Amino acid sequence: AALVVTQVALSVVLAVTSGLFARALAQGLRIDPGFDADVVASFTVRFDPERYDPAEASALGRRLAAELEALPGVAAAALAEGAPVSVARTPTPVVIPGVEPPPGEDAWVMDVRAVGEGYFDAVGIGLVAGRGFDAEDDRGPLAVVVVSRAFVDRFFRGGPAVDRTLDLDGTPVRIVGQTGDVRYVLQDDSPDPLVYVPLGPTERPTRTVVLRADGDPLALAPAVRSRVEALLPEHPPVTPRTVRETLTFVLLPQRVGAAVDQLRPAAEGDGRD
Repeated sequence: AALVVTQVALSVVLAVTSGLFARALAQGLRIDPGFDADVVASFTVRFDPERYDPAEASALGRRLAAELEALPGVAAAALAEGAPVSVARTPTPVVIPGVEPPPGEDAWVMDVRAVGEGYFDAVGIGLVAGRGFDAEDDRGPLAVVVVSRAFVDRFFRGGPAVDRTLDLDGTPVRIVGQTGDVRYVLQDDSPDPLVYVPLGPTERPTRTVVLRADGDPLALAPAVRSRVEALLPEHPPVTPRTVRETLTFVLLPQRVGAAVDQLRPAAEGDGRD
């Protein structure tokens, strides 16, 4: 009898869990990051630091992006420090002239994303004003930034942002462009203010390659792997993943947990009888 009760209880748990997973997957498919998550894909490449110095790796990365962009079916390609949407944040102190920081603080702390030339086209993020980064910006040193609409709305009350200055972690920079808002971290609330900086040479050996396809980006995987192999023969095969896959699977634990929390009060209520 105890065995039967245990089996029935486990069956109920499995049925409820399966329903929660299905619900989480369906919600992941409906999330709108602010661009077309089905045609944008990314993958990581690693430039061996024993073989390439930062400047060489940066130049080779730009060449890879250009060669991928020339492939049939690829609308645009670019480099970045990370995937277009992830779970990682990059908190950085930002001083905004004329805007007081939070009480007791010397600066605002917000996310800063390092992206290469052509990134906004590759992801499909529209520019509201000004320009994106060009090749000279991408070679450094850091001198210019692009900010999001949420940044402008919060700190400049929607006023013009281009040509204003900021102090980014101790470095004075000038705003050259403003983008629309996107969900760059896996969140359900309104997008946070975001500052983009040029990727430039970096000591980090990895880069994220982002590409936007005219159709299904996964259909381009063989051609992408071939191009990476030709340029980096020592590199293991790469696996492009669409942003939709990221939204669906990486967010899954958060959504299952949230669904469980929603069910808990009902379960606790049943237990009072």
